[in-house]
Amino acid sequence: MNRGVLLVVAGICLSVFAGVGFHIHNAYRNELHYWRNRQASIMADRARSVERWLSHEASLARAVAYTPILRSGILSGAAGREPVRELLDRIERHFPGGILCLNLPGGERMSSRRSNKHVCPAAGAQVIGVLDDVTLRLQGTTPSDTLVGFSVEPRLGPGGRQRARLTRWVSINETLLPELAAEDVPSRTGETMLVFREEGGDLVYLNTARGRLPTAPHLRWPKHAQFIAASEAVDGRRTFGTFQDYRGHETLATTGRVDSIGWGLVRKIDREEALAGFRREAGLELAASAFLVSALCGLLWAFWQRRRFAWLTERLADAARISRLNRVLAVLSGVNEVIVRERKRPELLDAICRTAVEQGGFPLVWVGFLGGADGRLIPEAWAGPAAGHGIRPKTDFRPFVTDEPCVCRDLSSWGPCPPGGAGMRSCGVFPLAMGGRKAGAVIFYSSIPDFFDKEEVRLLEQLSRDLSYALENIETEAQAARTAAELEVQRERLDTVTMNLGIGLAIISRDLRVVWANDVMRRLEGDLMDRLCQPGDDRGPGEELACAAEKVFAGAERVEVERMGLGPDGTPRWTQVIASPLKGPGGEVSAVLQAVVPITERKLLEEQLRQSQKLEAVGRIAGGMAHDFNNILTAIMGYAELIEAGAGTEPKRREYAGQIVRSASVAAALTGQLLAFSRRQVMSLRVIDLNDAVLEAGDMLRRLLGEKVRLVTKLETSLGLVKADPVQLEQILVNLAVNARDAMPQ
Repeated sequence: MNRGVLLVVAGICLSVFAGVGFHIHNAYRNELHYWRNRQASIMADRARSVERWLSHEASLARAVAYTPILRSGILSGAAGREPVRELLDRIERHFPGGILCLNLPGGERMSSRRSNKHVCPAAGAQVIGVLDDVTLRLQGTTPSDTLVGFSVEPRLGPGGRQRARLTRWVSINETLLPELAAEDVPSRTGETMLVFREEGGDLVYLNTARGRLPTAPHLRWPKHAQFIAASEAVDGRRTFGTFQDYRGHETLATTGRVDSIGWGLVRKIDREEALAGFRREAGLELAASAFLVSALCGLLWAFWQRRRFAWLTERLADAARISRLNRVLAVLSGVNEVIVRERKRPELLDAICRTAVEQGGFPLVWVGFLGGADGRLIPEAWAGPAAGHGIRPKTDFRPFVTDEPCVCRDLSSWGPCPPGGAGMRSCGVFPLAMGGRKAGAVIFYSSIPDFFDKEEVRLLEQLSRDLSYALENIETEAQAARTAAELEVQRERLDTVTMNLGIGLAIISRDLRVVWANDVMRRLEGDLMDRLCQPGDDRGPGEELACAAEKVFAGAERVEVERMGLGPDGTPRWTQVIASPLKGPGGEVSAVLQAVVPITERKLLEEQLRQSQKLEAVGRIAGGMAHDFNNILTAIMGYAELIEAGAGTEPKRREYAGQIVRSASVAAALTGQLLAFSRRQVMSLRVIDLNDAVLEAGDMLRRLLGEKVRLVTKLETSLGLVKADPVQLEQILVNLAVNARDAMPQ
């Protein structure tokens, strides 16, 4: 190996080691950046948790302290103690996890009657912060028995001269610290520490450290301690770096601050644990690079002499192939541009054939697809000087359309190869697949024998795959467009059906909010989109269930409710609400389809039906009474006729009997009218004169029409006789006259 080769080997070795070193350095920086971001995210989340906890407990203590029951109970002396104690009991039942203690102005102390493992601490608790008018106090010497008190001192009495103190004591070990210790990705040494500065300046950790027992006293650092993470956190500096912890171990620590109270937060993990993966990967990379350099040097030494002359020969021999490869690469690049530009199938295929001919120098390129009655390859696009006036292949290309490209290196010895035209020496058939199956092929012809070597085949195969993908996308887009059009037609058809049926439809989500409504629903109920469907507790006086979806979400399979309201003109309007569940794949109710059907017309028809039934009942009663009365009148008329026949020559007696007969006849005619009204009279047909029938009905019609209406009769003297029921004819005249009077009241 000469000097130049040694320099090359040395350069390669240095490059490899330099690259590995640079990569390891970047990996180290990335690892630190990862831990910085991860711990900053955890720190921000824990700070929000502490802020929420402080705000909740302080708000609760403040709300209880300024409750009117508490103030009046304190000022009323011993008589008001019981309501105060009941208030404390009720608050602790609703907000468990702590105990309420009340220091009265006279020194008396009160707490709730509830049993609690915590008792009100004695005086002397340490003040650890102030939130507006709420003072935070610390009681306990170890993290396991630490209580944090939220004290509010309202002013009482005239001029606010009396002061009481209400303190809500909460076990920080049961409420806040479990949330601080929760880990999404558990680690062996990672922990979040909550720290505050005492009045004397010392730093005190509120929670238990992993390296210490929960019963150990609070971890403390003297006020002059420097360069520790807790000091940076309490001073409000948000930093990330390497710090020693309470064990003396090096840790990667991120500091933060709870701004509302001034406490510090420290998120740390042992540096050894954090960088363990990086060190392992760095060692593997160094070993792999050393092995790679050794192997490379060995290969260069073994093959140098052998390849020295072969390289020169291969360069000269590959010049023509490189030129062809460049042309095929240009074709591939041009085809990709066409695929991006063209979105229609005919234009895409024509542009690809032209690009292959113009940039690749192919004399003939065509694209065909399997189809037709016999399943042959049917040309769809072509280009090239040899294309003539189109491609009409007589050869069956189906045997050449396989899962892999089919290449014929010399068409002069045709054999199994597809035939070509004049001057064609080689060709390649590259399959097109759509939907996971063979669909066609793109065929390239060349005037150079053995043109399609391994590289050309690989590139053209990539071209056929890109073309298959583009055609499949075009087909997918076309299918999507057809599906969208069909869905639009279906939607319009559904809207037309629901509009013609007059049924309002709405979809209600689980939070009882309307997420969709059709035009009929908007016309009936107004704009309901994004409005909250009125729950049952909010319905007005006397109103039925306002949101039928409530019961469906509660477990009902189908709910039907009728509602009555007022329309824009103040008239009553009835609707029927039908709610049905819409279930997801798992059978759960994901939404409710609520239909509103106007039933005002049906209600009015039902009311008319009830009135008709009432009238029919009245008619039945009238008919029965008329029938019975007619029987009585028959007897009266019979006896009156007997009296008239036996009166002889006594004129007065005959006159009185005649009056009885005539009056009974008039009453019988009236009962006949009642029977006709009730539809129970039997038809009695006889030959009558219509003029006489009209004249006999005149007196009754005048009584019915009243004094304001004048009745005029015009009779025809030459009128013939008819066979009819005189009572029915009289009823017809009565109906016509009454209808005319009602139609013209003035």
